[in-house]
Amino acid sequence: MIHLAMKTIRLVCAVILILIGIISGFIPILQGWIFIVAGLALLGYKPHHIKAKWNELKAWWRGRKADPSEELD
Repeated sequence: MIHLAMKTIRLVCAVILILIGIISGFIPILQGWIFIVAGLALLGYKPHHIKAKWNELKAWWRGRKADPSEELD
């Protein structure tokens, strides 16, 4: 139960930091990227569906680089 609560609190804090970073990107006084990096660091994990898509994209890119017949005109 405590693990679930900590995970939820961490997720909420990460989303809040990322939103503050996006909003403060438009304000010249605050540096938005610092909040975005902090939010992403709080997330600190790769969900399985994102990791699967990333591996699929890497395999596609390797296949594309290896096949010179797919030249664009």
